[in-house]
Amino acid sequence: MNLKSKTCEHCKTSFEISEGEFSLYEKVGIELPQDIKDVPDNIISQALICGESGWRFNISQNELIFYKENNIPLPRYHFDVRIKNNLKYLTVLRAYSYTCCYCKKDIEAYYLPEWNYQKIACEECYKKNIN
Repeated sequence: MNLKSKTCEHCKTSFEISEGEFSLYEKVGIELPQDIKDVPDNIISQALICGESGWRFNISQNELIFYKENNIPLPRYHFDVRIKNNLKYLTVLRAYSYTCCYCKKDIEAYYLPEWNYQKIACEECYKKNIN
């Protein structure tokens, strides 16, 4: 069996899938109708493949009903990828410089300075002192 190596453009995860199997699911994903009215009901029995991660996903009966009732096109990406893409705009993490309260090593933490945390420990000191 020939394995085809792919890398998710979104999360940079590598995965392997048999070449024939990949072609089949990739073909299904590409040929999805743009208009939900053109989607056959048997789509719920087919595996789709995410165009970004390569993960397989299915459309459930209830999802298909919802999409058709609300005239929403079928998703082209796995649920986890869609959620991650939506959330990336809501969470902006910025690291701030702090000093470990135990060993005085320079560390970075995500606590805002306005929160006025007095005791921030590095990972090693935290593990030692958590017991």
